[in-house]
Amino acid sequence: GDEAPTGDEFMMKIGSLCGLNPSNHWIDIIGVKDRVVSHSWHQDTGRSSFFFDDAAPSSTLAHNDEEMIKGVNQKENESDNNDNDDGCNLDKSRYTVMLGFPIEDQYTGTGVFSHALKLTDEHLAPVGHNENEPVLFEGTIDERYIVRPSFSFGREILRYRDVDTLHSAPDVVYRKSVMRFM
Repeated sequence: GDEAPTGDEFMMKIGSLCGLNPSNHWIDIIGVKDRVVSHSWHQDTGRSSFFFDDAAPSSTLAHNDEEMIKGVNQKENESDNNDNDDGCNLDKSRYTVMLGFPIEDQYTGTGVFSHALKLTDEHLAPVGHNENEPVLFEGTIDERYIVRPSFSFGREILRYRDVDTLHSAPDVVYRKSVMRFM
């Protein structure tokens, strides 16, 4: 319509959801369709802020470590000062934003967005880890911790901090595309 944003305005608005000084990286992800795939749990960068030196001194993701993983409350924790429990200012964080496109119109359900799980603590990439390489998790995740975000009208965008989550392709992909902005 006449009031629709231009392509540039739309991309700037989506990009603004990534937080201060985003990496300006975006990719169109399709995935394997019509078959169940094994999860490949990872973080995209293991970085949370606009500072490029926020990598951990040394760090590995634990295998089957229930102390590190907790169930996810579907509602985001909000506070007046935008600090999380560790005092990290969320306004200065870098976020990953996913814009989903399902296979069919009027779709409601899973398979458009990556599956995710919430970590109990931030997990930063090791010092020296290339920012353009994922931080891989080599282990299994108990099903009770996996969140399978549902796509629907009004829920076309998923936003999270990479250091707070692990994510993987859906069990079964049901999308034309998902655009990832960081």
